[in-house]
Amino acid sequence: MENLFTTKYKNDIIGIISCFDRQLFSGSLIQLTYPKGLERHLRANHILLKDFKPYAISLATELKQNAYRLAEENNAKFIYLKDSKQSNEELVKAIIDERGTKAGLIAVITSLETDYGFDIQGSKAINKNRIESQKKKMFAYIFLFY
Repeated sequence: MENLFTTKYKNDIIGIISCFDRQLFSGSLIQLTYPKGLERHLRANHILLKDFKPYAISLATELKQNAYRLAEENNAKFIYLKDSKQSNEELVKAIIDERGTKAGLIAVITSLETDYGFDIQGSKAINKNRIESQKKKMFAYIFLFY
């Protein structure tokens, strides 16, 4: 059986990993996971701390739009989970039962989760703004492929 995903992206694929069950890949841009790294990123991209919030909002909006677009292009479901206690396993089984085992993106799942994010805080003592990490509610996106 021809794998449409590998055929479609053959020029971008440098290797293939396979296993008997499922694989979970999780990632982050390490530089953007701590305040000093974010400061370096903003400086390298000529973004002032006062412009951080609109910059972050524009990136979040672009991420959401691309997630919707990918789901639509691949005839996949875009699902917002209202309850973080809902089992992803059961949800995925239901989607596969409904959709079949056709290879590709089957769903984009988003939910509101608590994780560390950033805020800009002013310091009167040193008359300077700084980036602080703190727990915040934010959207997480999970892209499920079969």
